[in-house]
Amino acid sequence: MLEENQMPISARLAEELKVTPPAVTAALKRMTRDGHVRVERSVIGLSWAKAHDEAERMEHAISPEVEALLLKRFGDKKSCPHGVPMRGGIAQLRKQGAVLLADLRAQETGEILCVYEKDAQFLEFLEGLHLRPSITVEVLKREYDETMTLRSNGKTMHVGKPATSRIWVRRLSS
Repeated sequence: MLEENQMPISARLAEELKVTPPAVTAALKRMTRDGHVRVERSVIGLSWAKAHDEAERMEHAISPEVEALLLKRFGDKKSCPHGVPMRGGIAQLRKQGAVLLADLRAQETGEILCVYEKDAQFLEFLEGLHLRPSITVEVLKREYDETMTLRSNGKTMHVGKPATSRIWVRRLSS
């Protein structure tokens, strides 16, 4: 659909899958609940901070038939927009060596892999700082009160432990 410059709304998905629009809506809800599909903000223009809340709203009552069709078509994503792996969740990140941003020392650099997605205000805070998965952050300084001075994308920012303990990173250097 995107290749044909069509937005993938439920009516168009229903037409392409040859099912009813309510069946698509129901399937999307179940797939979202089960972690198989995500609301893709870049596709529908939704704010990154609101994507999780919208996905939560879609998580009930989808038919197995439409769920299977949607998984077949869109099930290749490995993580949600906030970086949480579709299979294995945070435990999978730990197995891959991910650590909390709060655990990095001064002068260490990390790539953001995942952020806590169940708090819309937190996501808006991160969006304002331009901190999201795939962004590189450098820890310039750690303060006694556990705030960290970070640099990312040429900007310096001060972030407290309530935020740094909800951001998973991969260490890039020490």
